[in-house]
Amino acid sequence: MLIVYAVLLIALPSRLVVAPLGGIGQPAALLGLGFLAWWAWYHVTRPFPTGERAQSVRSAYLIFAGALCVAFVAATTRPIEGQEYSTATLGVVLMASWGGILLLANDGVRDRNRLLAVVRAVVLLGAAMSVLGIAQFLTGRVLVDLVAIPGLTANHSMFGLTMREGFTRPAGTATHPIEYGAVVTMVLPLGLALAVADRSRGRLVRWLPVAVMLGCVPLSISRSALVTCAVGVVIMLVSWPPRLRWTAGASLLAASVMVFLFIPGMAGSLLGLFTNVGNDSSAASRTGSYAIAAEFIERAPLFGRGFSTFLPSYRILDNQYLGLLIETGFVGLACFLSLIAAALWAAHRAGRESQDLLGAQLGRGLLAGVASGAVTLALFDGLSFPMAGGMFFLLLGLAGAAGRVLRTDSAGSGTAIATWEVLLLLRRRWYAALAGLTLTIGALALVQTYPGVYTVQANVLFLAPITPARPNALESSTSSVIATAGLVERLVNENGESSATSSLVTLAGRGVRKGTAIELPNSGGQWAENFDQPALRLQATGPSADSVAREFARLNARVAAQTVRIQQDYRVRDRFLISTRLSPAAPLVRYEAGHRKVALLVTAGLGVALSLVFTEFVDRLLGSTSGRRRLRWRRRVDPPAEDPASR
Repeated sequence: MLIVYAVLLIALPSRLVVAPLGGIGQPAALLGLGFLAWWAWYHVTRPFPTGERAQSVRSAYLIFAGALCVAFVAATTRPIEGQEYSTATLGVVLMASWGGILLLANDGVRDRNRLLAVVRAVVLLGAAMSVLGIAQFLTGRVLVDLVAIPGLTANHSMFGLTMREGFTRPAGTATHPIEYGAVVTMVLPLGLALAVADRSRGRLVRWLPVAVMLGCVPLSISRSALVTCAVGVVIMLVSWPPRLRWTAGASLLAASVMVFLFIPGMAGSLLGLFTNVGNDSSAASRTGSYAIAAEFIERAPLFGRGFSTFLPSYRILDNQYLGLLIETGFVGLACFLSLIAAALWAAHRAGRESQDLLGAQLGRGLLAGVASGAVTLALFDGLSFPMAGGMFFLLLGLAGAAGRVLRTDSAGSGTAIATWEVLLLLRRRWYAALAGLTLTIGALALVQTYPGVYTVQANVLFLAPITPARPNALESSTSSVIATAGLVERLVNENGESSATSSLVTLAGRGVRKGTAIELPNSGGQWAENFDQPALRLQATGPSADSVAREFARLNARVAAQTVRIQQDYRVRDRFLISTRLSPAAPLVRYEAGHRKVALLVTAGLGVALSLVFTEFVDRLLGSTSGRRRLRWRRRVDPPAEDPASR
């Protein structure tokens, strides 16, 4: 089933979805949700303990999932835009799908042969996508637009390729060349591991996928792909003997020379990605995002504003960790980093303690693959792309599986209790369960009574004077009128500067519960500003409708007065004065309180789950006799063999 998932993830174009389901409609994502249900059903219905020691990757993911739920509650209790709520719900469902992949891979791969089969399939698929990318680069054609599958439609209007430095950037079956390069560089270390250690197959079969993947990395013309490729290759080279290391280094150098000789201009383009980084708009966009991120982080530092609620239309951060810090706070980011650290440690121990070369290289390859994925998340928002996110969570799960099946001391004492023991546990430690439920009720009351905010928003139109040449003031949008509006904005703002936050985010959406804002609309985005509207957007928020109405009226009066004062200072004649008009003329004050029912439902589910975890923790802390019960249960199910000496 994991191989089927990998085929759906890589072989099918990411744009093909089940149309009614939208962003979650990729077949691979739907299969991931099925995996989560399968995994949950198995653990709920099994009548016996697992007999394995605690799985750190599984535990780390479940903790991270809890942090995501808390962030979702934070999103649904605040004033939230309709599009933000939709993407927040979609993000939680998508993370559940990726969690199903991780959990099934972590718990379902039972021995090394099955782990090897999955890794071989992933490498083969990565090589196939690399061949497709090379074909796209050479032909300049998308090719995957010819794929038509009944029941699936393209999520975007059309397929297309992008250009950079005069070269066609391949995307394979991914949605973007950066995602394409990220997936290939995550799979590459696994190919290197099999090429060195999987000696049951011929050399051509082992090394050809590696050569194809290495050849397509520079064709993506992506800094992130080159950096993550170097990270993965270096981690693998360190684990090889010196002779093989030198041979591999010479081969890489020769391959690089061949690529640069056969593709004129490629060397200069790739070097320019790093030497001209100071003048690159993409790099400037990344550094320019820090001020915006700081504003959001300051208002919700612990649990964030909700996963997947910082929309690309607000700002493209190109840094997944910074995005997680905004959306899930320091708690969510710490949990995600712990998940990555758990997977790295599991793969490291698996490679170090394995008894043969193949096992050691599998562990090292998974370590390098997870490390490459972790690095690429710092260079682009990888969890916003379905293929990159799905591949990363698959590698996290396989790393956890490797930590179990490749180690010699993987057997444990059975830390996970059986389902039938839960009722006994609750009866035995009823006071702990009662304490957890009491805290849950308190959390529900807090969510229910959490106050909303009153908000009002309107535009102040700047109207040019009516003249014989321009009889309609509404038709005038000259640059001078727009400049006047921008000057008024600067003067009315106390700090003399506009807010760093994107003007598309409402004041209440930023987490401001009491305040005002005045902004000149910018339709150009983060790479090229475009102020094309002779208007200012005014906003006010507060705890009561009356206070919000007063503050908004005061702000509107300041804008009107400042507009008149500027023109008086320059002695503009009355018939040439620019006037202002509020639109709508009588804006309504609205009360926004989020989606309380959804927040209560998620809080209740999370509280019950945490109550069970807390009850089991108390039971173990106080020296429970559950271990002896499990031993008696096992003896009843599988009685020991009769001792011949007893006869």
